Amino acid sequence: MWVKASGMCLRDAIIKDIFCPVDINSGEPLTNNKCSKAGLRPSIETVLHLSLPHKYVFHTHSTVGIAASLARKKLPESHVLCHATYIPYADPGCQLASAIYSSSSISETNIYLLENHGLVIASNSLATINHFFSALDSADGSHLRSFPPPNIPRLNAILSTYPQLSLPKQDLIHALATDRFCLKQVSESNPPTPDHLIFCGIRPFLASSPSIELKHVPNTCMYIVIEDCGVLLTAGASSFTSELLESLADIYLRCSSDSSITCLSDSTCQELLGWESEAYRLSLARAK
Repeated sequence: MWVKASGMCLRDAIIKDIFCPVDINSGEPLTNNKCSKAGLRPSIETVLHLSLPHKYVFHTHSTVGIAASLARKKLPESHVLCHATYIPYADPGCQLASAIYSSSSISETNIYLLENHGLVIASNSLATINHFFSALDSADGSHLRSFPPPNIPRLNAILSTYPQLSLPKQDLIHALATDRFCLKQVSESNPPTPDHLIFCGIRPFLASSPSIELKHVPNTCMYIVIEDCGVLLTAGASSFTSELLESLADIYLRCSSDSSITCLSDSTCQELLGWESEAYRLSLARAK
């Protein structure tokens, strides 16, 4: 069985060797291959893939799926996720695999909506999986709430004083500072998923005014949110921080502004931050 390597991006599958061979009986990674020689290890979700009998098991962190799981909103009958099996939050790895395996009977195709995590679709037909993802892409594609633009001149002025900071390339990220619902979430709540926790941190450094002193931003802080102005990245940001912040804004902009959403608990955050497997993923990101 081939499983994506931990810390690798699916989009790189065409240009890099990012899949690790795993013994389908023992679940142990096979050695003496490009993946093992590069020091890569199979995803922590290997046990999830092993637990389902389908030929193909796709696990993604879809922003459409995550937004639906956070708000637990009732989806219209026509929505591609309407009849997905809902899985309450479970830690990545064995706990999540067990929750999925015991949740429903196995059929030709199974779709699982994972609270605070993403999606799993398992099927013996690639055509069915391709159809699912095409439908998912069009399900909520235009449902992002509009948000006030960032104050780029003011952000550039801050950068001239603090050159160790940087401006994110994705404009959507600034919604975390200029959209009231997004700002409330990042300032008052824990991250919504393990990926956002690991690659963006528990909280940003919050500044209520562009004139606030930024020289004392903690080294562990990965991004700065300046209320009604925009977002800046710190030197502590990894190569994945911008991508995860963009997805964070995308998720929150899909939620209605009066949503009451479920984020990771304090105890879950502290537990995940102590995992060696998560430290490993972060080390790979910082090495890029």
